[in-house]
Amino acid sequence: MGWTGSGPKTDFPFLKTKLGSRLSSFSTEIWSVGCLAVKKEYRGKGLADLIVKMVVEEAERSGAMTIEAYPTRPFHEPRIFRGTYQLYSRLGFAEAGAEKMEITKLL
Repeated sequence: MGWTGSGPKTDFPFLKTKLGSRLSSFSTEIWSVGCLAVKKEYRGKGLADLIVKMVVEEAERSGAMTIEAYPTRPFHEPRIFRGTYQLYSRLGFAEAGAEKMEITKLL
């Protein structure tokens, strides 16, 4: 029904260079909700909220000081679901920073 790639930021080396995630330090005290996916037929039933709440609880139990997420914008990586701004706002997350994605065409 649903899946997440979440945990201590240091468990995901690619986050050192990913848009948004490279804005904060690469530390075990920072947890990351890197991916979040819910099968289409189960969307709209509160599963994404439940998954993120469970990740936050686990991060707190593990001593994390911060948990960050990288919600998608309509123009960022449309095939990868990382949650929406509305989801994270509902759950008490606040925007700490963002990076503009540059799009260019070589001529």
